[in-house]
Amino acid sequence: LGRNREALHRDRARWDATRRLLHNQVVELRGNIRTFVRVRPALDPASPPIVTSNDTGTSGGDVVEVPEAVAAGGPPRQRRTFQFAVDRVFPPSTGQADVFAAVKPFVQSAIDGYQVCVFAYGQTGSGKTFTVVGEQQQQTKGKTNEKSDDDDDQRGILGRALDLIFHEIDDLSKHKGW
Repeated sequence: LGRNREALHRDRARWDATRRLLHNQVVELRGNIRTFVRVRPALDPASPPIVTSNDTGTSGGDVVEVPEAVAAGGPPRQRRTFQFAVDRVFPPSTGQADVFAAVKPFVQSAIDGYQVCVFAYGQTGSGKTFTVVGEQQQQTKGKTNEKSDDDDDQRGILGRALDLIFHEIDDLSKHKGW
């Protein structure tokens, strides 16, 4: 029985090493550097919409079209539209869970021991904090409301990544003798 258990532990270690290797090869094949764009809902309904579409070219990514802001009172001219090719565009209707699903492979790579960086960039008020941290839990009269299933939907990348990391630590301690 002891020899079978040792053999199972060796096999599991080999399978885990193979899983890590294959996972990170897939991440590298997709590209170690990826650009995701999350389009927030327009603050001004009268502003021209930002258009997103699947790229029909060979890159396999998405395209985001951003209309140029034309200042009032300036010389009359045609409004231009700028197109940017990116790996993935998340339209305004995209939930936090969908955004995390795109980032999750990088979190797994970090758990596997690879160096990973998730970088949020954008102007003030563009939604970086909402995407990374999520919405804060509301407090009523100094007391925190009980957590509901709806609260999980608003957690950002950070909270979801920490859950995944702690789940992996728990799994390692229970099943792999960590």
